[in-house]
Amino acid sequence: MRGQERGLYFVVVQRQVHFDGEVHDWPNLYTISTDRSGAIATERYKDLDIYFAENSLRSNEWRWMVSTAVGLFLDYCMAKWISVDGKPPAHSDNGIERWLLRGFAKTIANGSFTIVNKRKKETLGLYWEPRSPDRARRLVSHLSDYFAFLAHSGYGSRWSEAINQRSGRSPLGPYQQAAAAAIRLQFKFLAHLGSNQAQQSHSLAKLIAAPGRTPRVYSFPSKHISSFLFNGFSCETARLIAFILFAGGLRTSEPLHLFMSDIQFSEQRPELILHHPRYGRVINRDGEDISREEHLASFGMTPRNVSQGRFHSGWKGLKGDREGTPAYWLPIPFMAAQLGKLLTRYILQTRPMIMAARRRSLADHPFLFVNSGRTAQSNEGEIGDPYTMSAFQSEWNAAVNRTRRLSKDPMLTVRKANGTTPHGARHFYGRYLKTLRLDGAIIADCMHHRSILSHLVYTQLTPSELSAELNLAAAAGSDRFQPLRDEFVAHLGRVDNAHTTPSHWR
Repeated sequence: MRGQERGLYFVVVQRQVHFDGEVHDWPNLYTISTDRSGAIATERYKDLDIYFAENSLRSNEWRWMVSTAVGLFLDYCMAKWISVDGKPPAHSDNGIERWLLRGFAKTIANGSFTIVNKRKKETLGLYWEPRSPDRARRLVSHLSDYFAFLAHSGYGSRWSEAINQRSGRSPLGPYQQAAAAAIRLQFKFLAHLGSNQAQQSHSLAKLIAAPGRTPRVYSFPSKHISSFLFNGFSCETARLIAFILFAGGLRTSEPLHLFMSDIQFSEQRPELILHHPRYGRVINRDGEDISREEHLASFGMTPRNVSQGRFHSGWKGLKGDREGTPAYWLPIPFMAAQLGKLLTRYILQTRPMIMAARRRSLADHPFLFVNSGRTAQSNEGEIGDPYTMSAFQSEWNAAVNRTRRLSKDPMLTVRKANGTTPHGARHFYGRYLKTLRLDGAIIADCMHHRSILSHLVYTQLTPSELSAELNLAAAAGSDRFQPLRDEFVAHLGRVDNAHTTPSHWR
């Protein structure tokens, strides 16, 4: 655990924070200033809490780098303000850009010293030594990412009048003035490092292709999805999870948190409700409404997002997951009905069969997906244990390879660039919704995004798909996804007539 990071006007320390009903242990950035009497005062910079919560899967080292980057920018802004006695040469955005923003990018890389008569001279009082190109790039990249997040959250207008009477004593005034200008200008710090590393760094940059380049789309290739789901998997548990990823656009880890009680049926159509692994509510065996963390404790278990080892499964956070939020199935004919059949068979036949083979000394548990005898023998623990991420990833990889052999498509290898990782299913889900011409807010809700902008990375279309969309607009009634729908319909009879118990279950 790191101790602290210290600057002239900031300090970063690791400590617990109560935010949004949860307790987090992450870096805290404090500004250091003087009050009207000249006494030293500290103030916690709370705006980072929202950013950290939105990026809950990132490492603690990443949070330290973000906190340090913001702290260094605070130092630089305050030092520049003091150097002109609180009277900057220009208050316009362009003036702030020249005077503060470009200067910070260069100073973070080259240091704050100037050479006068072959001797180093410090005029700002920062005493920064030159940083390595990689370190400088990482710091300004983190700052650019953070300002992009602030722009999405509306901080540019909120801070537009931030420079006030406190600016001469508190580093927050100069910092917020500079940050607001950077947000409005969409300033790219990396462009002013003076190296070939300059590039767009914030999250929206990945949505913009460089001139002459084809946009990168990480979606699973639609022409192989039905074969992949129906012919690729030899493990029923893994195939069902994969089906849910495609049909509901879930993140890979999310199905592993499902309880048996999270699945309900309405006229054979499955209703799947997603809950926060710790703070979501559940009715226990005594009819009490308790947290899922409390419920798991009665089984001697912990929520999978906080457990360590092979049972760990991350949780990025979903809009509405405290109250419970439903999965929204793709409107592909028969898809939800087929998923309902698969889930019914798993709940009524497959899972009970697996749990019957579990050692009697081991109790049942609420998790829906469980390890079979085959996966348990592959160093995945006991029969009937909660299904693990490593077991699913192994089965997914095998299914991709099996589908490649059947289709003879050399591009079907497990690579993010090919869209063939489990997350490629979520990209397919978002792009499918995009082709239905749904409003962005609806797509964001279907994907359970807290920010309406988060869905953009999942709805990027290739040039050929954009052309197809234009053709669709000119010829109403045509359907680019009809072959995929036909494939699902064609496979329905094969699955329904298949033997109820897969041959590999023992």
